[in-house]
Amino acid sequence: IVAIMRRNVARMEALVNDMLEVFRLYRGAFTLNLVETQINQLVEDNVVSFYPNAIEKDITLDFLLDSRAPLVEADPFRVNQVIANLISNALKYTPKGGMVEVSTAWDGKEVTVSVKDTGPGITPEEQAKLFESFSKGSAEATGGEESTGLGLYICRRIMEMHGGRIWVESEPGVGSTFRASFPKKAPKTRERKT
Repeated sequence: IVAIMRRNVARMEALVNDMLEVFRLYRGAFTLNLVETQINQLVEDNVVSFYPNAIEKDITLDFLLDSRAPLVEADPFRVNQVIANLISNALKYTPKGGMVEVSTAWDGKEVTVSVKDTGPGITPEEQAKLFESFSKGSAEATGGEESTGLGLYICRRIMEMHGGRIWVESEPGVGSTFRASFPKKAPKTRERKT
């Protein structure tokens, strides 16, 4: 009973926090504090922090960092939020014995964070709605985890504020790769409010 209560409290806490973030977005109180940010370090820190979750679910979690990736002008708290959400989702939907790989790539203009999983994949119809508020796919979490349906929407808004983009490449039955690209310089107009 105590475990069920804890799980329900954690689910409600996540929902309240996500709702507060969405409220800030709608109100225009969602701000970026832009500083020179090392995306590679944030990826590595996130992967290390998610190792216990991966071990618990018997999922291989690995990362590959592009050493050429420069510092980017970004809000490290918000970048961390995006990376953590993508890794959390990948672990949530990847079955036991599966794999999640997080990588970075620099193309001369953007640093792209990719989170690739061996989960169930996402249909094209679901992909079209995935980054909308309260959107949930049909896949079931492999460990009974809950979803508010707001995480990817918040990620999309964070990426837009950075002048970046977020998208998914997926094939049902094969897995998904979520990508978030951060430009080297964020638009100055995004520094305050949206």
